[in-house]
Amino acid sequence: MRLIILSMLFCLSMVNANSALAKVDVYGDCKQQYQGMVASSFVLFSKKELMELGTCTGVALLKRNRLSTLVYSCNEAQEARSVFGIATLSKAEAIQVGQCVGVINYIYDRYDGERLDYSAYRRSNYVYSCIRGRAAVDLLSKEPKRSYGRNTVRDLLCDRH
Repeated sequence: MRLIILSMLFCLSMVNANSALAKVDVYGDCKQQYQGMVASSFVLFSKKELMELGTCTGVALLKRNRLSTLVYSCNEAQEARSVFGIATLSKAEAIQVGQCVGVINYIYDRYDGERLDYSAYRRSNYVYSCIRGRAAVDLLSKEPKRSYGRNTVRDLLCDRH
């Protein structure tokens, strides 16, 4: 019993040491949220807060055309649909699921119902019709693993009507 308690304390101390020494690169939009997490203990945070951080970083990276982990993130979101789903996610997986869901919601909120603003289409009444939810996760998880930008993800998730 004493050995189990000592090993658990050792593991917790290693997690605290590793999270304090890890190099973190968080964009300006998400720094305040991340600093609030670090100020209280990163080990004790819930999956919801980690997913919110993932949402923030996913949208910030998408806006900068640097989101190279979108397919991995959406694969994690597919795996999280199981019976134990979110409860069994690690911290990194929770952030990845947040990235996928955040990117999908951002594209839907930004482009769904928006008129096209290209000079070639100006005389027509084309608008974007976007998908979200499971259909969007399934679509993005089947894409090739490469870096995605805002326009590329929009073209994948939205149709012109």
